[in-house]
Amino acid sequence: MKKIYTTIILVWMGCSFISAQEFDIMLASAESGTKTHQARNSITFGLNYTYTPNGGTMTAEIINPVVSGDVSYNYTHFK
Repeated sequence: MKKIYTTIILVWMGCSFISAQEFDIMLASAESGTKTHQARNSITFGLNYTYTPNGGTMTAEIINPVVSGDVSYNYTHFK
């Protein structure tokens, strides 16, 4: 019985770790300094998003993507 509980707990912990990654991210406010944004599907920079380095860096990356193949980028210039 103890092995069953241990197995259930380990599976539950593993699932919690895997699902902790955000799927889609929408950034819509000002940021500065060192920032890292990670998502599994998409990262969208909204109209009000601005970034000021102030000695840091901003990294946006897709981690463990849901789909495989070519990646397409949609560039939109807002005025």
